Amino acid sequence: MKPTSSWRTLYIPLVLALAAGVSVGVSLMSCGGRDSDRVRVDLGNRLKKLSDTQDAFAGVAALAQEWVVSITVRESRRPRNFLDLFFTPPEQVKGGSGVVVEPSGWILTNRHVVEGATSLDVVFADGSQYKGVRYKAARDTDIAFVKINGGPFETAPIGDSDEVRVGDWAIAVGSPFSFDQTVTVGVISAKGRKISQGRGGSYETFLQTDAAINAGNSGGPLLNLRGEVIGINTAIFSPTRTYAGIGFAIPINRAERLFRHLDKEVVPASADNPAWLGVSVRDLLEEEQVQLGVEGGLVVLQVTPRSPASRAGLREFDILLGVDGAPVWTRSDLIDILEEKEPGEEVALKFLRDRTIVEVECRLGKRE
Repeated sequence: MKPTSSWRTLYIPLVLALAAGVSVGVSLMSCGGRDSDRVRVDLGNRLKKLSDTQDAFAGVAALAQEWVVSITVRESRRPRNFLDLFFTPPEQVKGGSGVVVEPSGWILTNRHVVEGATSLDVVFADGSQYKGVRYKAARDTDIAFVKINGGPFETAPIGDSDEVRVGDWAIAVGSPFSFDQTVTVGVISAKGRKISQGRGGSYETFLQTDAAINAGNSGGPLLNLRGEVIGINTAIFSPTRTYAGIGFAIPINRAERLFRHLDKEVVPASADNPAWLGVSVRDLLEEEQVQLGVEGGLVVLQVTPRSPASRAGLREFDILLGVDGAPVWTRSDLIDILEEKEPGEEVALKFLRDRTIVEVECRLGKRE
């Protein structure tokens, strides 16, 4: 029996459809294969980048073992009353970290780590131990230098904290809770954080990081991915007094300025002979800057009688704009400039009084 024409009408389109489906399926399978290859290549490249970053972290950690140290401090405690004679231990032990910055054995750390010490023990990653023979601390900043004998010692590479960007990797190394050579990783969370430090409520400018910092990290380095020191870990913000994601490091450029101005005995010049101006100031508010037509400055709140500033003619409510040609737009600017000066040195003060720019010479003094 021959197929009817109606059967042919149905059969031929069906065959053509099946053939087209097979063709499309092969084409889709072919495209799917190429997409999978691209995904594999892209994933491989990303894993390679992650592996390179991981290798960088491990390399920095290994490098830091040569010049990051643990510091153990013992300080005597005087009894304040009769009960202290029985219930207060005569000696307190505390710990911190440090960074070797001079082959002859000078170690950079925090002032609050070593201040009041009756003895200092410095321990390297290989277990070698040295006695701190002396230390010197800058007065208006939380920076100190500890001297050990021996060497020559490997020294830390110093970076440029002015070039640090928010979002850059940050690696903290130190001895939190006496766990020496502990490495934590985070990023630079912010720059230019101002926190009251030192005597007289002076302000320091900090790098902020979320790399974990705890008790014992103080004085240890904050590093970049090249293994360079960009800051000295100093403080945390936390209601529990333990890591809460906000830590602060003194920019290394500030510490390096102190170290560059050491005297012959390798003592920070500002530790015993700080240059003194004799003013109390505050930063000029933004609306005040607009009103006065200046980019920044310091409002003089008080001039100490018989101080260098007083003898130079500076008055209350003057707007201090510069010292020796350098602008002073914040209190930190003024502190940085004075740290590089010596008592008896003459400087040029530039200030605004009654909308008139005034420039006078001032001989800096020594704060007693």
